[in-house]
Amino acid sequence: MSILLLVQMTTNNVMITELSTSQKLDDTNYDMWKQKIQHLLGYKDLLEDLQVAKFLPSDKDKDGKPVDIPNVQYQESLKAYQDWSKNDRRACFTILYCMHDDLIGGFKSCPIAKDMWDQLKICFGQTSETRLRTMQVKWMQYKMDSSRTMAEHLRIMGGIIRDLKAVGKEISEGEQVLNVIRAVQDKREHWNHVKTVLTHADHLKTFAEIQSHLEMEEERMKIFGPPNVALVAKGNMPKGNRNSRGR
Repeated sequence: MSILLLVQMTTNNVMITELSTSQKLDDTNYDMWKQKIQHLLGYKDLLEDLQVAKFLPSDKDKDGKPVDIPNVQYQESLKAYQDWSKNDRRACFTILYCMHDDLIGGFKSCPIAKDMWDQLKICFGQTSETRLRTMQVKWMQYKMDSSRTMAEHLRIMGGIIRDLKAVGKEISEGEQVLNVIRAVQDKREHWNHVKTVLTHADHLKTFAEIQSHLEMEEERMKIFGPPNVALVAKGNMPKGNRNSRGR
């Protein structure tokens, strides 16, 4: 197996995991979700089903009377329809599997993938004031899930930024940096200290810079652990403030 093919398989597996877990379709991320679903369906050779609707071949005319169709031609048409129908069901399942449960009910009754795709565009493709406001609220209120790594957290926030940009809402680099720091949630005291320091770090001016810093800090903590604040404070304590029994 070539390295290029292995990388592609890994990338697609990561995308499948994201689309079926942390990046399922909701009412705020349609634009980026659409691009990823198209890539995923293309990888599975199912993308054509979003543009094509085929019908079961009939051996009768519009009045229900039998027509003379060569048997071989009919069987070929029937086989082509059956192959398409099988792929269409796979495409429908993939799309439904990658949206939030509360949205599935509105689309599972669509008879074919093309109808489902067209309906999704009608529901989410237009940027209404309500949708834009919902996306902005998501951006301002999103917090890091304690079960996720810092890299996963930052990848989700990067996706929110791209979704907003796709609908014409630009987020300044300064706001990106501050909101990324705000969204870091962790019960460990060390991260609260890191957030305080980063809030006043003038040299971190872009999303890429804050991303690199947070990921490096997480890796450092995995290797060395957080500094023991209590010991550091005790070690720096003036002699006059130490326990008098040690005199």
